[in-house]
Amino acid sequence: MHLSLPRTLAVVAIASALVVLLAPPALAESKLWPTRVMPYAPHASFSPDTDLRSRSGYAAWAIDAFLQANTPLPAIGAAFTAAERRYGVNARYLLAQALHETDWGTSWLASVKHNLFGYNAYDVDPTGLAASFPTFESGVDAAVHFIRSFYLDPGGPWWGGFPTLRAMNLLYATDPWWADSISIVANRIDPMVPTLAGLGISFGSPQPDGDVVAGQPSRIVVPVLSAAGAPLPAELRFVARWSPVAIAESAPLAPPLPAVEWLPTVRSDGPAGIALAVAAPVEPGLYRLDVAARDVDGELLPPTDDPAIASVVVRVFAPADAVVSVASTGAALLVSLRPTGATTIPAAWTDVTGTPRATTVRVIALPLDPATPAEVLVDVPLPSDLSAGSQLLVPLPAPQVPSVLIARLVCDPFRFGRSAPAVVLVQGSSGAISTVDLPVHDPRTDALVRIRQSPGGKPAAGAISAGGSPGAATLSQLVVWTVATGELRDATLTIASAVTSATPADATTPAAATTPSGAPTTAEATTPAPAGQVTATQPLVATTVSELPGGTRLVVAGLVGSTGAGIDLSTLWVGWIAVPSP
Repeated sequence: MHLSLPRTLAVVAIASALVVLLAPPALAESKLWPTRVMPYAPHASFSPDTDLRSRSGYAAWAIDAFLQANTPLPAIGAAFTAAERRYGVNARYLLAQALHETDWGTSWLASVKHNLFGYNAYDVDPTGLAASFPTFESGVDAAVHFIRSFYLDPGGPWWGGFPTLRAMNLLYATDPWWADSISIVANRIDPMVPTLAGLGISFGSPQPDGDVVAGQPSRIVVPVLSAAGAPLPAELRFVARWSPVAIAESAPLAPPLPAVEWLPTVRSDGPAGIALAVAAPVEPGLYRLDVAARDVDGELLPPTDDPAIASVVVRVFAPADAVVSVASTGAALLVSLRPTGATTIPAAWTDVTGTPRATTVRVIALPLDPATPAEVLVDVPLPSDLSAGSQLLVPLPAPQVPSVLIARLVCDPFRFGRSAPAVVLVQGSSGAISTVDLPVHDPRTDALVRIRQSPGGKPAAGAISAGGSPGAATLSQLVVWTVATGELRDATLTIASAVTSATPADATTPAAATTPSGAPTTAEATTPAPAGQVTATQPLVATTVSELPGGTRLVVAGLVGSTGAGIDLSTLWVGWIAVPSP
């Protein structure tokens, strides 16, 4: 039995004196003197000289699984991991000592007094004097606090020179082999404590099960992969986080940034994975969705056993919203339209002046060749109301040159004002058409677009890539299209393009991009070029189109080679900027 845990400093002093004065010399000499401390590594060999002030790498759910399979003790794994976090004492050691002291949880002290560490178990009357605790959790906390304060801190009264079992053994227990016995238990239990890595568990990318609608519950499906069909531990919890990427699309003003925090989820298991019920953000837009596993008590899993779950970008729709997309069948282009949730898209509506208007699907092409003007590819009215669960498919003529297509719904702006258009890059000729969705990035900046080119010719960090890689030719020109309006509803707009020639090497040149209001905004490009070359800005295209999203400015930008061979597709960049209402 080990020595008592005093209740007062006076008792501490008396007990310390008794240990020194009354312990038989032969007993003291039989104990090995501590001379070193060995670093701890999760799931590696454990010795009496292992540093006890370390992180075990054990999760609470894993300790619970071990206890359930090997002891009569209840699921108290969270008590051990909480003590590890609170006091900095290794949970693997704590579990091993508890098993050693209680004969693997079967002792009278454990079952009756919830005492796992022999707290106050004097050798003269260990059962009668041992402390009793209302719960196992309170007993673990009290004992670990005592062990850390009295044995594992240099200022503690029974500090043995090192934070190890061998140093504790000098005064903690009369058994000279106490430290070795606990080390043996620590090594014995380690293969019996399960890990996610040992079960071969990994996760696929999370995906929404249906549309994610702002302010409404959503369902996220996460595929689960495991070796030999091992089930995902039922004790694991999951949390989700929505980080805004662009939330001001088609809005007159950018709303305040929502809080980014981990949200609890409700887990349900299926044959292929898990489904998580989680609240959607209150603002529509593009969000990065992160999902992470958590321990049975909601705490982080050990870093050594926390499978990564890839992030995905998810569109969060407004409660009344429309989903527009452009896809290629290989030989042709199709634009699709469908309402979200229980929304119905009316075929006709009345504007603020009382004039009847038709709801249409409109697709505008912005050719990558700056000498080619923009054009409206289709402007098709809905044949009838489009109800929930329905879909409208409209064939598109393929543009003659590589172009950026903007496909959107022209409808009642007060009901569908937050509906985001689809922005895609279309390439190829008839019979071999390909599309690439272009990302719409954070609109919270007054700069029209910032694309910086490193001296090596590769896009710098933060540049948006639409696929491909920079060509060998020097990239020397910046092409910018803008679409802007200050109106709260649809209006007639002007699309303008500008080309900025090369600048001296590593210089930064602003390029004015004309907007309908006539107020210039700036774009920056840093490109290698012959020293002394004159910089010039020249408007190339001015095309009037109507009824684009109100309240925003769309930016499509890219770098072209000095030979004028066309835009390098790896430098394409798309962004939204909110325009204040007049």
